[in-house]
Amino acid sequence: MRSPRRSSSSAVEENLEPVTTPCGHSFYRSCLLQSMGHDIEHEVVEAIIRSVLDFRRDPWPIVSDNVKDIVKRMLNPDPKKRLTAQEVLDIRKKGNHQS
Repeated sequence: MRSPRRSSSSAVEENLEPVTTPCGHSFYRSCLLQSMGHDIEHEVVEAIIRSVLDFRRDPWPIVSDNVKDIVKRMLNPDPKKRLTAQEVLDIRKKGNHQS
């Protein structure tokens, strides 16, 4: 049995729902999805939100090593080693992942 289609207002509410990453940062789902860029699959962002970081399983095998490295650095439990939001934005502007 298929689940009923959600109304557009329900979808909007879900995208405005706050999510917390494993490192303790909170974001609105829509902001997190948008900040990751349009070239990254929705599944990848959802996997990050759910803390499913087994890089051997879908959807991770199709993700570049550079993006995997950024994700690992964003979720580092040590705040001194964790990337800040500004650092992630700077990486995206530069088009590389070197620090």
